[in-house]
Amino acid sequence: MCERYKYLGTWMDCKLTCGAQICHIRKKAAHIFVKLYPYLSAASADGRRDMWQTMVSPLFNSAYVLLQFEPSEASRATLERVQKMTFKKFLMVSKRTNSILVNDMMRKDLRKLAYATVTTCNLQWEQRKAFQSITAKLPCLARKNGLRGVPNNWCELVNTMVKPCPSCNRVGVVTSGWHLLAKHRIKLVHINYIWKKEILPITAGEYEDENEGDLETTLKALSRNRLEIRGMVKPIIQRYIRAYYEAWAQLLVQSETAEFSGLYN
Repeated sequence: MCERYKYLGTWMDCKLTCGAQICHIRKKAAHIFVKLYPYLSAASADGRRDMWQTMVSPLFNSAYVLLQFEPSEASRATLERVQKMTFKKFLMVSKRTNSILVNDMMRKDLRKLAYATVTTCNLQWEQRKAFQSITAKLPCLARKNGLRGVPNNWCELVNTMVKPCPSCNRVGVVTSGWHLLAKHRIKLVHINYIWKKEILPITAGEYEDENEGDLETTLKALSRNRLEIRGMVKPIIQRYIRAYYEAWAQLLVQSETAEFSGLYN
């Protein structure tokens, strides 16, 4: 008897829970991140997402069946949380980045994929038992890459929303758009609005089919599209970063004025 064993890339225990696979994913993702750090630190947001999609995302594929039959809701939530944590680490954004934005950038719903995988496998098994040809296929749940062609200053813009507020100077108070508006009367566009209204219409819009034509034509089209997207997206991001640092400078002036006033009184 053994507590756990590895079968076709999936770690299983006697109760078929996700715990063993979660521990494996944590260790493997951390090891891959350390090895790829020199590349990730200089890569674009698109490149960082591609590395996560290539190196880390397959580790979750083997947990689909375990997730579907996992009796504990806490373990299911933990697996989803680990997925978001690894994505944030590879994208080099703060752990405080809101889950709505992270899920939309990642574009992989574990529970939907697990349900579709198990349902398709059951249909295929029934067809095999009846000596029929296999017609059941896994539905395509993939969504267009929203970070396609996005430079790494997008990650800088995301991180500005969770920096400590220099004026309040209290633990846990960050310079989010809501805090700046409610506390300091500084109006900045929320990062989720920038993503949905200005970035996604460009990055996830219609572009040429990369599967058509020969390899050279495909690579040229792919490169051209990414360069065009980068040229359109980068000025937008730089404009919002500039607005944020102007607000940051204003907060620093307020903080220094309040400190000087307190010393004077």
